[in-house]
Amino acid sequence: MRQVQAERFVKSNPKLKINTMVVGTTDPPKVEFEFIDGTVSTYDSQQFQAKEMLDEVFLTANNLDIEYELEGKSVDDK
Repeated sequence: MRQVQAERFVKSNPKLKINTMVVGTTDPPKVEFEFIDGTVSTYDSQQFQAKEMLDEVFLTANNLDIEYELEGKSVDDK
């Protein structure tokens, strides 16, 4: 959590919203990222290290940026 809550992410992504839900159940821990286009990536946090999840998130975000640019849109428009 502290990695994605770093000040540099907030400055570079002013629309970044982080919601945490800590529960006391036996459900396996999971991390979900929802992107501007509505795509959701879910990770079983027992199977991934934080760096691996963030690498995947950055790759997805970069691909989204490229797709939007090719369509003449901007992720800043939303």
